[in-house]
Amino acid sequence: MAPDLHLISFDNPVPPDYGGVVDVFYKTQALEQIGVRVALHLFTYGRRTINHEALAALASRVHVYPRRTSLLAHLHHRPFIVRSRQHPDLLHNLLADHKPILFEGIHTTAYLHHPDMQKRITAIRVHNIEQQYYACLAQTGGIKSAYYRLEALKLAHYEQSTWDKANWLLPVSQTDMEVLPALKTRWLPVFNLNEKPHNLPEPQNFVLFHGNLAVSDNSWAAAAIIKQFAPATDTPLVIAGKNPPQQLIDLAQNTPHIRIVANPTAHELEHMLHSCGAHLLWTSMQAGVKLKLIHALRTGRPVICNAAMVVGSGLENGVYLVQTIAEALLCIRKNTWNAATNTSLEHYNNTQNARLLANLMGLN
Repeated sequence: MAPDLHLISFDNPVPPDYGGVVDVFYKTQALEQIGVRVALHLFTYGRRTINHEALAALASRVHVYPRRTSLLAHLHHRPFIVRSRQHPDLLHNLLADHKPILFEGIHTTAYLHHPDMQKRITAIRVHNIEQQYYACLAQTGGIKSAYYRLEALKLAHYEQSTWDKANWLLPVSQTDMEVLPALKTRWLPVFNLNEKPHNLPEPQNFVLFHGNLAVSDNSWAAAAIIKQFAPATDTPLVIAGKNPPQQLIDLAQNTPHIRIVANPTAHELEHMLHSCGAHLLWTSMQAGVKLKLIHALRTGRPVICNAAMVVGSGLENGVYLVQTIAEALLCIRKNTWNAATNTSLEHYNNTQNARLLANLMGLN
């Protein structure tokens, strides 16, 4: 049976184990559950293996394309994150019918500039204002900073010209609406694991910091916390996440009361999320909406974080806001955090937001 909607994902959303693909996975799932047949197009690269059975269970139709990461893709005038996802088979499959198309992130929009796309209903899921995101990454230093600066420059031109081509722009963050053209922009809250925990275990005496530790912002935050943690409190700290760099592991091993859990399984992470005494979340980047914030709030455990973590989410009243890591650690030592278990997450309802998306795409 023909699909109702094409959804182009920048990455393989199975398993849904990091921010952006969590949104893609649960959005696809919610659309299928309300009767929208999704043709899922995805790019694969790196070590994420393709689970064909799980993908077939997720979407009505699945197309897989290799991401092209050669030097030529870097040298193109288009941003690398876009050029590397430009595959002729994708264009062929999109032009096989006249169904609406959802481009997940600016990354997937190479063919939005094709003349035939102007006859279609199209939308861009704005995960970040990518020119800002890459400019922030460039400031973190390291060997990739030159690449980040160049990519930010390319994106500054490309994003604006591409936004003009789409019928709808659907940011995850309310803050990003201030940058996007108002008439075609609608806030579509991030899709997520909607389930609330039942029979929460008794809280244990540890604070949890979790995130993808291969991401520079997360590893920087974890290192900054470790350096200040031991002198401030004797409460145990668990840092859990994917692919922690060796220097972070070494730093934790030399610091009392701190343990790193590298590459936890989904079950292990869920157990830590629900059994910790509190969540400590930190970021230096005001970009998108942090899904780990929503996951933490759903556990009902206290959440201590900085303002950058909640910007654009509408969830400021559900957390204990602090300005510095030192202030966060003082809260932990004195046990003075705000439990904030009555936070309203009503806007983060997958079924409600899937219906909104279907209506925007002309599928009502």
